[in-house]
Amino acid sequence: MLFPPQLDEWIPQNHPARVVDLFVDSLDMAALGIRENNQETGRPSYDPKLMMKLLLYGYSQGERSSRKLERLTYENTAYIWLTGNLHPDYRTIARFRQQNISVMRELLKKTLEFYQAVDVALAEVVFADGTKVFANASDDATITEEKIRGLEEVASRILKEAEDVDKDEDRRVGEKGIGTGICLSGRIGSSKGG
Repeated sequence: MLFPPQLDEWIPQNHPARVVDLFVDSLDMAALGIRENNQETGRPSYDPKLMMKLLLYGYSQGERSSRKLERLTYENTAYIWLTGNLHPDYRTIARFRQQNISVMRELLKKTLEFYQAVDVALAEVVFADGTKVFANASDDATITEEKIRGLEEVASRILKEAEDVDKDEDRRVGEKGIGTGICLSGRIGSSKGG
């Protein structure tokens, strides 16, 4: 190779991580009332958009554990691309979710509505100068009040599962457990492999 490959080339244009990236970049975080993990001491907090991208993408992929989300930022190309190779620790991820639970519920609902509108296949989404979504006006594709209530229930269930998984891991591993020490299979080991 004449030039080393760029990480952006490894993520296909129709990848769900790109949809989440575009969706979150279109949001006004201040208007949503996002609370940051700003403390008077220590390093500066992560960008709320980065945290929101990590959580929404992780939840859309069925990952509820903050520890596993942290680990994926080191191991999975889509997560590395989405976070810009930054690695928030599991406490930061869990704290961000807890502090912004009502906003997260609303954004999960909007994300689910968007996925439903594009039929989740994402083949209808075109990435160009602007995002274009081709409509399907059939009765099945129309979002009704009943469907929105169902999406709210799904969003609440996802956030409850994430909270329960984190509490269970804290109980098993302890509050001081290293976030990257949990393998994706759920086994506990050291971050040096084991």
